[in-house]
Amino acid sequence: MRIVFDSNVILAAFASRGLCAELFESCITAYDIVLNKQIIDEVSGNLSKKLKMPNDKIELIVNFLMEFCTFIETQNIPEKLSRDPDDDGIINLALESGSEYIITGDKDLLVIKEYKSIKMLTPRSFLEIK
Repeated sequence: MRIVFDSNVILAAFASRGLCAELFESCITAYDIVLNKQIIDEVSGNLSKKLKMPNDKIELIVNFLMEFCTFIETQNIPEKLSRDPDDDGIINLALESGSEYIITGDKDLLVIKEYKSIKMLTPRSFLEIK
């Protein structure tokens, strides 16, 4: 099964030892986690700007993600799908990759709940059903 972890969940997984880290660790071997350039850029940018993480550590995390996740080049977004245009790229990634879930803490995505059979769940909700 393919799933998309939104950048906020990946960031939380690498920033602290909690639910997101536990979920990410359990999913990395059990599922095909799909990423695109937008997610990688958001994760690396936030690790640097918000968490003030050193560049060498950011590079290790990005390399880890690129090695153990599936990276997909996405095409142009055909239509406006959510309240936040940045979230359209996440939905488009899920569509193009055939993912069943988007795991996110983003309220703009969570309010959609489901789009073309792609379910949008919080990390806790996904943990409860997996």
